[in-house]
Amino acid sequence: MTATSRPFILFLIGVFLSSVIFSSFILDFTLTPRLIAIALVLIFVFLFINKHPLKITSNFILISFFLYLIFSWTSTLWCNTRSEAIFENAKLSIYFLIFLFSAHFCHSNKQTFLVSLCKICIVLFLLELAMAIYQL
Repeated sequence: MTATSRPFILFLIGVFLSSVIFSSFILDFTLTPRLIAIALVLIFVFLFINKHPLKITSNFILISFFLYLIFSWTSTLWCNTRSEAIFENAKLSIYFLIFLFSAHFCHSNKQTFLVSLCKICIVLFLLELAMAIYQL
C-alpha cells in the first residue's frame, strides 16, 4: 500500500463501514451513529490528504451543490424546529465533503475508484437484501 493510496482505501472502507454500522433495521430512524462514524472517517481522510492538496475543478454541479448548502444553512434562521434543521444541515455538509472527496479520488484515479465503488454497492445490496429477507 503506497502513501497515496491510503486515503483512497480509507475513504472507501469508511463509506462502506458507515453504511453497515448500526443498521440493524432497514429503516434506521437514528442516523446519529452513522453521521458520527462518517464524520470521523472524513476527518481521517482529510488528515491523510492534507499532505497532498485537493485538486477539484469547479463546475456547475459543484457550485450548485455549494450554493444549496449555503441556502440550507441560511434557512436555519427561519425554521420552526432549529435542532432538526441543524441536524439536517450537518448531514448535508457531510454529504458535500463526501462529494468533494469522491470528485478528488475520481479525478486522481477514475478507473480504480469506479470499480471499487461498484464493488461496495454490490456488497451493500447483498447485505441489505439478506437483512430484508431475515426481517420478513
